[in-house]
Amino acid sequence: MPGWKRDVGRRLDALIVRTVPDVRKAVKWNSPFYGIEGQGWFLNFHCFTKYVKVAFFRGTSLRPLPPASPSTRKCATSTSIEDDQLDEELMASWIRQASGSPAGHGAAGSRQQSVTVRAARNGLDPWIGCHDKVARSVAGRGTKLSERSGTLADDPFSGRHPTSHERLTGLPWDASYHDGPAPWDIGQPQPAIVRLASEGGFAGAVLDAGCGTGENALHVASLGLSVLGVDVAETALAIAREKADDRGIEVEFAAADAFQLERLGRRFETVLDCGLFHTFDGDERPGYVASLASVTEHDGTLYVLCFSDDGPDTGPHPISQEELRAAFNPSNGWNVAAIEPDRIQTRYHDDGAPAWLATIKRI
Repeated sequence: MPGWKRDVGRRLDALIVRTVPDVRKAVKWNSPFYGIEGQGWFLNFHCFTKYVKVAFFRGTSLRPLPPASPSTRKCATSTSIEDDQLDEELMASWIRQASGSPAGHGAAGSRQQSVTVRAARNGLDPWIGCHDKVARSVAGRGTKLSERSGTLADDPFSGRHPTSHERLTGLPWDASYHDGPAPWDIGQPQPAIVRLASEGGFAGAVLDAGCGTGENALHVASLGLSVLGVDVAETALAIAREKADDRGIEVEFAAADAFQLERLGRRFETVLDCGLFHTFDGDERPGYVASLASVTEHDGTLYVLCFSDDGPDTGPHPISQEELRAAFNPSNGWNVAAIEPDRIQTRYHDDGAPAWLATIKRI
């Protein structure tokens, strides 16, 4: 954790350990996770450019509730708190409740609720958001957090195997779109993709794997190319289709599992992965790479835009050049033609996060 965020991280870690002495820790994608043996994770935090985000995965009925808009209960602002004004007693109370410790009120099995607390440079917390809409949507489908595994007890994953990210959070990707734009949804195509398209980088039939709400697919389709955008998040796909209708752009969006793209029954000259590869852990990547190979024409081109490990303020899932070359190699039908530094714009980085733009050929 760079600069002032290091002190914030140390204070949070010490407070969590002091509040929940038997806490278990893990680090995933540069983010520390905290959990209870047999119950799963209850909290993690991650650095962004201007703040540190703390997420309570299992805060079922936090008291007092973090400030929220009385009309929407989506997210809220509170006053800026200086470093020496951090209300550690209140934060400790939330930690106890979210962890389900005897001193708290967040009993396991209650309604799931995700609460985000942001710690800015001048202290913990000019902004607190209560993402209750996500919780209501998930709970409305009869899902709840398993007391033993820390995953959703019923199946919100539509029969597919949840990804490592989903297993950690206990929520399907679709939940990211239930309470407004996801952190990676900037409401326009990524500048790197716009530039790539202007240089003639897309040709033939195009697949956008992990298209989200469709901005990249819509941009490429607006140039007259045949584009299919796929995602597992039905909410994102519905938004993408609405955008296409509103803009009068001919493009196709469909639900598909990134690990079973062969089920599409189609092949593509150009495939785009913008922000998907970096969400998969090392065990998942071979299956995903094989899935991409099954739908990419021989001599076709795959573009991967992913968070880079090179530079300050990296995204939550930074990837090294070596990891890219190891995943896409001649033995599994790929040749990495180029890896160039770029940026991924997010809702939480002023000038984007460091990224790699990899050009990979199917052989």
